[in-house]
Amino acid sequence: MWPETLDGFVSRARRRIRVRDVAAGLGVGTALSVAPIALAWLGAISIRAGVTAAALLVIAAIVVAFLRTRASRGAVVAAIERRASAFRNLLVTSAELADHPDRAPAGIRALVFEDAAGVASRTDVRSVVPLRRAWLVVGVSSAAWLVAAAVLPRAWGASPAVALASGRGDAIVSDVTVRVEPPAYVGGPATSYPHPDHIEALAGSRLTFDVQGRAASMTISDGAGAIHPLHAIGAGKFSGTLDAAADGYLAIEPTSASGIAGPRDLITLAVRPDRPPTVRVTAPGKDLYVADAARTIDVAVSADDDLALRSLRLLYTKVSGSGENFTFIEGEAPLRLTKASDRSWTGQGALALSTLSLVPGDTVVYRAAAVDSLPSRAPVESDAFLIQVLSPSDAAMEGFATGDDREKYALSEQMIIVKTEQLQAKRQALAADALNDEAMGLSAMQRSVRAEFVFMLGGELEDIEAEASAAAATELHEENEAAGEQDLLAGRMQNQGRQDVLIAIRRMSDAATSLAVADTTTALVAERAAVAALQRAFTKSRLILRTLSVRERIDPARRLTGDPKGELAWRRDLADVAVDPGLTELRRALEALADLAGRSSFSSGDRARLTAVAESILQRDPRADANRQAASRVIAAADAVGAGRGADRVAELISAAAVDVAAMVRLELKDSPERAVDPVTATLTGALADRARRGGGRP
Repeated sequence: MWPETLDGFVSRARRRIRVRDVAAGLGVGTALSVAPIALAWLGAISIRAGVTAAALLVIAAIVVAFLRTRASRGAVVAAIERRASAFRNLLVTSAELADHPDRAPAGIRALVFEDAAGVASRTDVRSVVPLRRAWLVVGVSSAAWLVAAAVLPRAWGASPAVALASGRGDAIVSDVTVRVEPPAYVGGPATSYPHPDHIEALAGSRLTFDVQGRAASMTISDGAGAIHPLHAIGAGKFSGTLDAAADGYLAIEPTSASGIAGPRDLITLAVRPDRPPTVRVTAPGKDLYVADAARTIDVAVSADDDLALRSLRLLYTKVSGSGENFTFIEGEAPLRLTKASDRSWTGQGALALSTLSLVPGDTVVYRAAAVDSLPSRAPVESDAFLIQVLSPSDAAMEGFATGDDREKYALSEQMIIVKTEQLQAKRQALAADALNDEAMGLSAMQRSVRAEFVFMLGGELEDIEAEASAAAATELHEENEAAGEQDLLAGRMQNQGRQDVLIAIRRMSDAATSLAVADTTTALVAERAAVAALQRAFTKSRLILRTLSVRERIDPARRLTGDPKGELAWRRDLADVAVDPGLTELRRALEALADLAGRSSFSSGDRARLTAVAESILQRDPRADANRQAASRVIAAADAVGAGRGADRVAELISAAAVDVAAMVRLELKDSPERAVDPVTATLTGALADRARRGGGRP
């Protein structure tokens, strides 16, 4: 029977042989896998096929080596005899006698087993089956792979997947890192975005691009069409900076030495503006009437900002006078500030009316003004409130807020100027809709003031309003004035005063027109010109406005006359329906995505086509969330093509993008009419109606 000593020795040798063969197979497989990876790197085969072939070669080499170690005991013993000469065939003989005991007597078998066991006990199995060479092969092959992974992407300026996606020698962007530095007045650390498809930055931030890729040159173009070149800082490395000014997208475009542009890498950019502070007067927060000009009004204000506040003040304006002659005195009241944070401040102050030398009829207009950390920002003011000193007869109204009717009937041209100046001061803090609403309200007030002057003049402005040019409005039509006036006996001076009032009315019309489009700057010029003309009429000319009762007569020549029997219905040819160019671009993008979604494989040309589709979507409106979401999905599909992803995964991403674009197309389409109208039938119907109107019958 085979001794345990010999059996243990042979088992240890078999295990070492197995480890040696598997290590050798791993080294051989690793060496063989270089070939398919190199082919994929050069673009001869796809990256997926190259990686798959390399993995199969390594696995096959290991399996073959493992199967080789599953030899019989006789094969292992023979291998040991070849490496250990001390056995002198004793190990082989003992193995044969153990397998065939009938070939020798028991005494001889015992003697052979004893001698073989003695030699095995004196022999080191590590010297019989050394593993150093096998581990050396594995170490060398692994080191070669590590060196290739570290050196080749730097030397070629691209990773294997990127080199594959670009094709042989094409320009390609392999990696992008964007560092966003906030403006200097904000401070704070910079934020890095590795290979981003979307960036958010504060307006005025500095964007630093570090781009790697295979290209002779790199440029960045924004949505406005401006091109920013990147500077080469090494082999396959480029860098450049630009400022974040407006929402849009950035397209990084590589160019080869032959001038051929590679696929563009798109990054959407969302620029967050530094919003102006929000300022409020929290107490008393309403217009007040007071009878005691010696009292003190406590005022509470607050301000909030998205970044940081620099100052918060309580301002007031003392208004004295009446009619069109007002005196304005500006001032500032002290505030005790409480700063909950850099972004939120509150203030407590007091308006001591006794220090302002107020008399009955005077008004104090107060408001809060705040400045944030943006250096170029003008002060933002809150809503203004008034404190009016009442006469003794109006003392009972003390404490009541100004009513709508009182403000309505207290309008004057000078007050229109005050309100327009307030609107212009806070227009930066208002949204477009809110600004238009307030401007339209001022326009209505201006028309109301103008109507009062027109009414007081007797409504005789037909000739002035008929003139087309501004110069005509400054000329006096003597014949028209003489025909419409019976009190011009006061002479030329009174006539000139009337002309000044007419000029003021014309300027009021100009101001109302400018306010209707929220042009406060032009409106202020017209309003001040109107006040100047009124002051000339009231002070220099001493014009006294009077109301005339004018009876309008109907001119028979202007009435509709004639026999309508011969009149025909008006027919209009149907015009071609205008096609929205934005909708056309969306349909083209959807068509391109539908075509690409059905592909079974993708190339670098498909990646460039996907990038162009994403760019066309962003060009519509990069600020719209729907456009950015759809473009991001298309960019993800383009990146998947560049990374050599499977066709199924790329098609899935393209389909998701197509769903978003289809939803956008549906939103752009107009509802169809409920009932289609046949143009031929409509024409016949019109002809029959005309025939019936003329009293005609069947011919």
